[in-house]
Amino acid sequence: MGERIAVVGGILVVLTIVTALSGFCMVQVYENMMGGDPFNQENLYQITGTVQGKDVTGTGASTYYKENDNLRIYDFSVDTEDSDKQSRNFHATLLCYGDGKPTDEFRLIDTDAEGIHTWTYEEGGFVYTYCIGDNCKVHSFTIQSGQCDITADII
Repeated sequence: MGERIAVVGGILVVLTIVTALSGFCMVQVYENMMGGDPFNQENLYQITGTVQGKDVTGTGASTYYKENDNLRIYDFSVDTEDSDKQSRNFHATLLCYGDGKPTDEFRLIDTDAEGIHTWTYEEGGFVYTYCIGDNCKVHSFTIQSGQCDITADII
């Protein structure tokens, strides 16, 4: 009798695991069929500007993380080089709510005729400005301080 209970218990555990995995797989298939997460925007950027009085060029990239349904994180990494081959790296982060708008630390400063919203945020002596379209797509951004003024445009 004890063996039967152990076998039935084992079968129930296996069925529970299979059901959970099946549910997870079905959600993944559904999201893929629906085009995935529309906020998943990982882009490349062309960089221009000045750092410590010297003209710089470079490239940048964004990385997307979905924290949960109400918070999305975009990390930006920017690599610049001046005419003396001096390299510098900058980082910026954009936090967006589930509705595609930046979190409360950001301030809306403009909306153009094409629906691109310009948001700004200040931290640690730097001013970050993002031009954001639908689904939190960052078309361009700037990083400014007393020593740098760089612009990143989506490629």
